[in-house]
Amino acid sequence: MYLRRGVLVVAACTSLDTLFPDSQDKKSPFQGIYIEENLKQWDEKICREFIASRLQASWLTPVAQPVNFTEAEIAGLIAESGGYPQKLMQLCYQTYAGYIN
Repeated sequence: MYLRRGVLVVAACTSLDTLFPDSQDKKSPFQGIYIEENLKQWDEKICREFIASRLQASWLTPVAQPVNFTEAEIAGLIAESGGYPQKLMQLCYQTYAGYIN
């Protein structure tokens, strides 16, 4: 007998209890099954490592010259995102799109 273990990740800006509130006639699908993990803000080192790794990713749209963000852009992205991963990803995407468009 083989036991398979599944992993479900739900990313949200709101707690699971708020997203799936229990009511008198039905329970949340997550009640008592999943563990909620609150992600912390990234520090500057992790933000910089993230940006550097993404600029070297093989799945990026090929361009004639490799895209490199300036130090001012990187510092601005980190400051504006506040270290929040989702916000940093969005800002990096927008900055990268500016280079290739």
